[in-house]
Amino acid sequence: MLLPLWLPLYCLQEEASLSLAGRVCLIFLFTFSLNMLFIFHTVCIRLLSSGGSIVLLFAPVEVIKSCSEIQDVLVSTDSGVVICSKQSSVLFPTKSRPPQLFTKPATVVVVSSDSTDALPLVSKLSPGQAAYHFLAGYEDGKFIPAYNRAPSPFDQLALANSLFLHLKKDKTPTYLINAKSSGKQIDGKDLMRLIELAQSNGMPDSTKPEDTRVAELKGKYRGFISSKFGKCLPEEFSF
Repeated sequence: MLLPLWLPLYCLQEEASLSLAGRVCLIFLFTFSLNMLFIFHTVCIRLLSSGGSIVLLFAPVEVIKSCSEIQDVLVSTDSGVVICSKQSSVLFPTKSRPPQLFTKPATVVVVSSDSTDALPLVSKLSPGQAAYHFLAGYEDGKFIPAYNRAPSPFDQLALANSLFLHLKKDKTPTYLINAKSSGKQIDGKDLMRLIELAQSNGMPDSTKPEDTRVAELKGKYRGFISSKFGKCLPEEFSF
């Protein structure tokens, strides 16, 4: 159950005198104390309720805010998610939004943007691939690690590794969606259609041929990730 976690987290949010560092320490204290619990606190993560199931979404904040269709199915507009063995919830309940439990996410979706079409519109990912794309935070030529533009007290590689371990343990179907097609941003309806396609879990692993565009993009990923995280990158992480 998540209820034992909610009370201290709720008090922590309401207690203005506590520093951000104090919040971080308490969050990770619970992460290490409860090995069945996964806590994701980053601006790019949301829970969606779509088609009768829960979707764990990692996407640039701009994509989330600009898509009214996503806004309509958000469990909460606030970032942060808690997942245990059978249930999930938002990280910080508030007085205006009482604590509520949801089922564990049935699908995980990572959204990147690539106008060269080297990335397919939808592709199935392994846990290592999902963590790699999340860590890169690729947005059409720019890398925004963990999709977080602002300075963050959270270690981006630790967040990616937590995602990897969660996906590996639960074997949750995970998909990468390219938010651009033929050089243009796809609209909200098309994005939701792709999320619903991912929810169907009927797609095979990606077999897109490695043409020059794919090889070039892989090289960009490899160059950035290597320079940023070096030898600390787990060997399971890959394009």
